[in-house]
Amino acid sequence: MKEKNKQINLKWGMRKLSVGLCSVVIGASMIVVPIMPAYAQEASPIAERLPQDDVAASRSVSASGIGDTTLIYAGVTFEKTEGDTITLKWSKWNTAGTYWETVTDDKKDPEYFAGRYVLQFSDPEFYKQIESIQVQNGPYKVNMEKYYDGDPEKAGSLWTQKILGGAMGESIVGANSISTVTIKLANGKTLESLGLKDKKLKFNSMWLTGKGGKTTPNLIAEESISSGYIYDKTKEKDNYKSNLTKDGFTSKAMFVEGESKKFDEIRTVHEYKPIIKYESSTPGKGYAAVIEETFPAELVDFIDWDNVYIYSSDINGNPTENVVKTRIDKPNGGVINTFNSPVMSHKNVSSYGEVTKVRSYIQSNVLTANAGQVGFYTISYKLKASLKDPEAAKKIIEAAKQTDNNSFLPFSSRLYADWPDKNISVFAKDDGAPWKILENSEHNSVLDVKDTDGDGLIDFIEYQYGANPNIVDTDGDGVPDGQEVQVDNTKPNDASDYIVKEPTAEKTTYSPAVENKIKGTLPKPLIKNPAKPEEDLKVTDKKAGDAIVKLHPYDAKTKTYDKTKVLAEVKIPFDKLEKGEFEMTLPANTVEDGSKGQIVAYAPNGEHSIAGPVLNFNLTDAEKFKPEAEKEIVSFGGTYNLTDNIKKFTDAKGSTVTPELDDKTPFEDITAEGAINVNQPGEYTGKVRVKYKDGSTEDVEVPVTVLAKVIDQTKNPDATTPDGYHRVTFVAGDGVNELTNPPVYDVKDGVALPADKYPQVTAKDGYKDPVWSTPAGTAITKDNATITATATKTDAENLTPSYKDAEGKAGVEVTTEAPTFKDADKKDATAPNGTKFALGEGAPKDAKIDENTGKVTYTPSESEAGKPVEIPIVITYPDKSTDNATVKINVAKLDDVIDRTDDQTKPTPAGYVRVTFKAGEGVNPLEGAKVYDVKEGTVLTADKYPQVTAKGGYKDPVWSTPAGTAITADNATITATATKTDAENLTPSYKDAEGKAGVEVTTEAPTFKDADKKDATAPVGTKYTLGKNYPEGATIDENTGKVTYTPSEAEAGKPVEIPVVITYPDKSTDNATVKINVAKLDDVIDRTDDPSAETPAGYVRVTFKAGEGVNPIEGAKVYDVKEGTVLTADKYPQVTAK
Repeated sequence: MKEKNKQINLKWGMRKLSVGLCSVVIGASMIVVPIMPAYAQEASPIAERLPQDDVAASRSVSASGIGDTTLIYAGVTFEKTEGDTITLKWSKWNTAGTYWETVTDDKKDPEYFAGRYVLQFSDPEFYKQIESIQVQNGPYKVNMEKYYDGDPEKAGSLWTQKILGGAMGESIVGANSISTVTIKLANGKTLESLGLKDKKLKFNSMWLTGKGGKTTPNLIAEESISSGYIYDKTKEKDNYKSNLTKDGFTSKAMFVEGESKKFDEIRTVHEYKPIIKYESSTPGKGYAAVIEETFPAELVDFIDWDNVYIYSSDINGNPTENVVKTRIDKPNGGVINTFNSPVMSHKNVSSYGEVTKVRSYIQSNVLTANAGQVGFYTISYKLKASLKDPEAAKKIIEAAKQTDNNSFLPFSSRLYADWPDKNISVFAKDDGAPWKILENSEHNSVLDVKDTDGDGLIDFIEYQYGANPNIVDTDGDGVPDGQEVQVDNTKPNDASDYIVKEPTAEKTTYSPAVENKIKGTLPKPLIKNPAKPEEDLKVTDKKAGDAIVKLHPYDAKTKTYDKTKVLAEVKIPFDKLEKGEFEMTLPANTVEDGSKGQIVAYAPNGEHSIAGPVLNFNLTDAEKFKPEAEKEIVSFGGTYNLTDNIKKFTDAKGSTVTPELDDKTPFEDITAEGAINVNQPGEYTGKVRVKYKDGSTEDVEVPVTVLAKVIDQTKNPDATTPDGYHRVTFVAGDGVNELTNPPVYDVKDGVALPADKYPQVTAKDGYKDPVWSTPAGTAITKDNATITATATKTDAENLTPSYKDAEGKAGVEVTTEAPTFKDADKKDATAPNGTKFALGEGAPKDAKIDENTGKVTYTPSESEAGKPVEIPIVITYPDKSTDNATVKINVAKLDDVIDRTDDQTKPTPAGYVRVTFKAGEGVNPLEGAKVYDVKEGTVLTADKYPQVTAKGGYKDPVWSTPAGTAITADNATITATATKTDAENLTPSYKDAEGKAGVEVTTEAPTFKDADKKDATAPVGTKYTLGKNYPEGATIDENTGKVTYTPSEAEAGKPVEIPVVITYPDKSTDNATVKINVAKLDDVIDRTDDPSAETPAGYVRVTFKAGEGVNPIEGAKVYDVKEGTVLTADKYPQVTAK
């Protein structure tokens, strides 16, 4: 930190310091970049860079470092806007020791800022409109200087002034001093006229040390770093002046590095200097100070609300000694306050002691500063681990977009006065009215969230991942940190953790019988640098090398690979990452014929698998089959053709097979020239190349014998056979047609006769494969010189096929058994391999047959019910002979009841009728009704009938054709009907009754009319009850319906209606009303026996008393008399004089 005069960007420096980091490097740093291979460029989706002005667009301050000074604190806060004037309040507490004298006035000198106060703005729409900035402290007033280095685009962003001079109150030590900063906009402009009314405009400030004493000049005073924002604040209408807040507040927001080293806590530290101690002399008549803070609502989901506290603190947000930290509840939005914290709230206080306890708690644990002293309180927000969720970065970026240059999160705070809701002792009350804001308590701070390196990930989120906010690609894997976190979900601080590309393979088919070199590529194209789109990001960390390529077994049915098994594996070293060329060795016989494998790529740490091509492992025909060559017998001096000597192929099991060969040249003679001398009898070896249809080949050696000379005696059969030779003749034997002009030879003893010397032979009908008793190539002796041709019977001639009858049912698929065979001796036999089966001429259209087993599948139609269905079969044996057979399916008769619900288009069979169900009168629509074809006379059981329910007002649904009835054409349409309920069929009514107040009256029973309005009688069992809201005291006979009631005097002269509910035996109900017409009250009512009765309205209470000279009255009555009524003499008591 001692190295001097290195340029630091104020914006960057402020951001770093405001988040509480100790890693700001003012001196030079060196980044070593290794020589890297060239990379291909590829467009790739990356996290979008947070749109912020480049740091180079802001003013730069040259400083020697950052250090501690004798400042206790120094901060500036926004106060108000009035027209073209904006006011900031600057507050500081200084102690003696640090010198602030400037070093130079030369703006080109690196120490120009030493001894100066700096105020900086970042929004050019705002700072280009500033005309002047004035700082005042009491009588001292100074205009700040606009710093200008020749770039008109930056003019107005940075303002300075000398600290010495009084306006900063720099000479005031051991006490708080306040200066007013007045910003004047040019030409009468206002925030509203500039279109900035709703924008939060950030500002930063700091002091730099001067020369003198032991002070190191040109250091940024760490305690002076301050930031906030300007906005068009609307004044609170109902403010409350308080000496607690008269000098205002300042605050700063910061990130705090926790035990996890992830900066997992936000603190807002608030500075204030009360003129009077909060609790002293019951200021404000006993209000509770409600502390409120507004922060971006987007942060709510990422805060651990079990660990959000407010407490008295030092300037760095550390709790003061013995303080109690008070938890603050989670808000509905981005506003918290202490009102819901019982220990700090008048919310539920009801006594003097409770009020004083709340105020004392606030004084002891939050607003602890004494009168005239500076205090701090802190609100601490613990952050959740979910900040590592990519959604967190996106939400916080959205919040930052509402601010100047998208670079910070705004926090604003205020204090309110809240009195008890009711009078308690000496304290005032507010009757539950809204709180009043304490004047000058409104203040704000900013939490920087700048994307310093432009990688699309804001800095403090990068700390959560252990990434470097100053480097686009922290781990050097060639992927921007923003993309790793927000798109790829990989670790930005681990070069071995990234998303690989999809691997490729040169070819996808290999033979499992040989060792294979599987070649392909896993390229790692370069990604554009989001901070500098014209540049490519290089892969710099060798840990990004050793990308992994594996070959796993692949299941074609599930289309998945088995990651637990590895058939082959290779790693791509760092120096070959560009093209990613690889070669894997798969040893011979590692996989089975017909199996598959899939190439899968992994990051160097073995994560993030990306599946590539599927490989097929198939043996070539040349590897599957073994050709066998027959010996070639060549006459002396004759010719030969070896391409027809390969007559047999076998598979791995030794079974004879017929592979597919090349259509054009299945066999090629590749015998070397001169290898066979036909003029020299002897044994030779030729060579034939077998060409299979799959393109594979195999070279086969063919034994060749060149015979001694053979004498043709066909035209001279009577010639004498030479010594040492044998007369060879050819004879037609069993199963062979007569030979035509068979040749005759004299052949030297032991000499073989080649095939071209044998006559043509054909088998008779029913026979096949004629053979010679002495095959061509056999040495001739006297015992085999008479050569006879015989043939064997064909398969069709030798075998008799038959099928077992199958049983079937109309509409139900049936599959027969395979046919059986008998040989010529009528013994059980088996059809030879390769026998094929096909349907013969006239087979039913929908019949099918398995060509390999001969099993027949067929679904009989209803028209075939009760009949046998015969299906002709043609059997073709491997020798091409054919046989005929017939399979018979005996089809059962139709069921008596056939469900046609799912296919009502099918015709009704003869002798059947179509049965349908319908909903008739009083019945709800039928659900799940079936449709049947029923054999006439068949009984349809109840389980075939659908469920039926009656409509409201109906009961007892019945079917027109009951279950169990024989079905005919006349009753096949079955309809459900229901009868009306008693309530639907009957109408009750009561005859009005006449009554008198105080006299019990019983009504007549109700009468009934039927649906035709004729007199009717309620069914036996009908019950009567009083309905809802019947008058108190009314009763009813549940069997007759008669109602008994005594009207009250209040009901006199009015009808009383009593509701009645009638319940019939079928559970249906009716309502009726009985009306009692209550007579008016008498004009004179005798109250003698009930003098406590209430006098009706319009009446007066008449009593008789004995006055002077009159004896006590005996038998005096008490009356309620209607006003204006004459009381007759007979109502008066007898009276006597004393």
